[in-house]
Amino acid sequence: MICIECGYSNIDCLYSKYKSDYIKLSVCPECNKIADKYIEYDSVILFLDILLLKRQAYKHLAYNLTEMEMEIGSSTNFHINDNTNFKFFHTYRKLMKLIFMILSFEVYLTWANEEKLLIHSQLINLIFNQSVVYQYLFFIIKSSLENLILNLSLQLILRLGYKWGQGPQKINGNIRDKELFGYKTSVLLVTTMVSGSIRLFPILMFIWPYDNISITKPLINLIAFINIVEALRVVTSLGYVELILSLAFSIVIRNIVSKSLLVLIVRLFLDFNFTEVYYNEMYQLYSQIQTYIRWI
Repeated sequence: MICIECGYSNIDCLYSKYKSDYIKLSVCPECNKIADKYIEYDSVILFLDILLLKRQAYKHLAYNLTEMEMEIGSSTNFHINDNTNFKFFHTYRKLMKLIFMILSFEVYLTWANEEKLLIHSQLINLIFNQSVVYQYLFFIIKSSLENLILNLSLQLILRLGYKWGQGPQKINGNIRDKELFGYKTSVLLVTTMVSGSIRLFPILMFIWPYDNISITKPLINLIAFINIVEALRVVTSLGYVELILSLAFSIVIRNIVSKSLLVLIVRLFLDFNFTEVYYNEMYQLYSQIQTYIRWI
């Protein structure tokens, strides 16, 4: 566990429980403050503080909740030939549920937004000519690919490029070396997914509709970008310049790779001119970049 106030990384436990069910919160030996006050806070308060980008709330979520989830997952029996990949999903099963929930909302939102647009790319026109089942599968693959590529790129840049979490001092002194890789992966993944989930707020627009979705979407994406950068700064302690460049580069990689793979996947099932559709997707991407530049 870590202290959410000063970042001290060798807190043995966040509270002590006595026979009378009395709980005493641990005090950080470095700053003499309560190591993690959110242990006794309601989840609603934690959610609101995360929305407000409070530093302590994000450290509690990314570091301490992740460690507690890892301890619970590791304490339960697991077999399946002790496969490393299955172990990760088993250990961080609550994280997997969170990702699944965010993806589910994102699929619905992306699909609904595309249907509301008057002009679509050639690829989307091809998809909308198919049955609802194929449309649903397409948007599931689209959202999954985009999130996978974005998070993978960001993890590689921050951990290999900027050496986050690779100093002489561990980011969490309680984590064993063999568990450190999965823990660091989860810390960044939780931070990026939760802070980026602000993109889901336009679901409210289906209750209170807005006139111009083409303006609203770039604005929401820009807010999500700022939100992710600020959350990563709190968790990683890297500078704004490094994080802005890392996230921007990861988004460019995500868009190019995901669009290329989507065209390729759809081409396996539908007959169309691959080159024409691919260039149309790249042109759509170029137009989006121009829109964001105008907003900035």
